[in-house]
Amino acid sequence: MNHLRPWLVMFCLVCAACSGPDINEVVLQNLEDAKAKGFLREGGWLPPYLPSDSNRIRLRYDIDTNEIWAAFESSGGNLETLERECKTIGASEVRSVRTQPRWWPESMSTQRQSRQFPNSHMYYKCIDGSFIALSRAAETSYYWFQPGLNDAPR
Repeated sequence: MNHLRPWLVMFCLVCAACSGPDINEVVLQNLEDAKAKGFLREGGWLPPYLPSDSNRIRLRYDIDTNEIWAAFESSGGNLETLERECKTIGASEVRSVRTQPRWWPESMSTQRQSRQFPNSHMYYKCIDGSFIALSRAAETSYYWFQPGLNDAPR
């Protein structure tokens, strides 16, 4: 029976390693790249209402919780679809993410000291419950979705 113990320990370690969170991260050139690779919804991880010139998209998503974080560059051009699917909100109405990738800015996280979001972005709340922080200065913009986020305290 003692000869089985090392195999049992090894089996348990392999099972534990395989059962961790299923979080994936990918970098996409632009929305066309995202669409070609199946990341643009329906059925993907990015919404079709991101600005059409979105590029340098860094996407992180959790298959188990359906949480999504994305950073992207955009000059803010062609916001027609965004404005149809999302409404402009004030910084005080934004819900910050509970968890976030290491590259997520502190100013957009629950760990920030100030409860106020920076004025460097325009904020949108979308019909699916997601949020977008669109840079006013053609810098990095952000998209995030977490189920139940709208129920969380500000």
